[in-house]
Amino acid sequence: MSSAPTPPWVFILCAWCSVLASVVAGCEDAPSRLEAANVSSPQERYAGPTPLEAGLAGREPGDVSALYLVDDETPYRDSGVPYMQALKDSELAAPGVAFELGPDYGSVRDPWFAWAPTRAALRSFFEDLPSEWTVDEGFRVMFAPELRGKGSRDLQMVWRAYVVRDPPAAGGDWVARSEQGLSSSGEANVQLELNPAAVEAFGQLTADNVGRKVAIAVGDWVVSDPVVNHPISEGTLSVSVGHQRSMEELIKAMQLARLLADVG
Repeated sequence: MSSAPTPPWVFILCAWCSVLASVVAGCEDAPSRLEAANVSSPQERYAGPTPLEAGLAGREPGDVSALYLVDDETPYRDSGVPYMQALKDSELAAPGVAFELGPDYGSVRDPWFAWAPTRAALRSFFEDLPSEWTVDEGFRVMFAPELRGKGSRDLQMVWRAYVVRDPPAAGGDWVARSEQGLSSSGEANVQLELNPAAVEAFGQLTADNVGRKVAIAVGDWVVSDPVVNHPISEGTLSVSVGHQRSMEELIKAMQLARLLADVG
């Protein structure tokens, strides 16, 4: 008596499981060029570090993670405009540091930011400002790497600056659990569960700031800056790592989840 033929979907499922298992098993040695997922051919791929790798390379001993509110709106002293725009208008010069108008997001319009080719150059710019131009008490400047360029061959790593509210809304052991997940549409994300002590503060933060950004940071490195779409009171949240539904973004989500589990 002959056995029934194996349905084709079984082979497809097994092949996918095999690929996923190899990624999980080899996560420590996973391919690093995650931002190259959209490039048409391997020869045209960006060959430098990813933003996640650049941030990890700059971590300092003792850095822990914390959750801040990004502030692109509060007027700076008597300037009548936010801090970054006030600095831009002041025309304070620094080699390699430039100011740029970022895209609108949520309820925020015309957010200016500073950027430079290296973290050191950007950090030095803010540290060396005259006292009348330092960030006000209750605020802090933080930094994040990002890839910029019009095409895959033109990509370069730069660092940008954020202004955040200080002290953080939650910090020091605020993450109870961090793991890679998938959205309902199949996009990779990081699922975070907050410790009970952080739930109330985070719920209030998100209720008061729908349409604004929060900064998930390690030391003064902004790892992610998601927009608050609605109040989050249950103590769990998901952080998107992209919209390509690619294996590269799945790996990126795994790496980010592991980082936040280690330092959260």
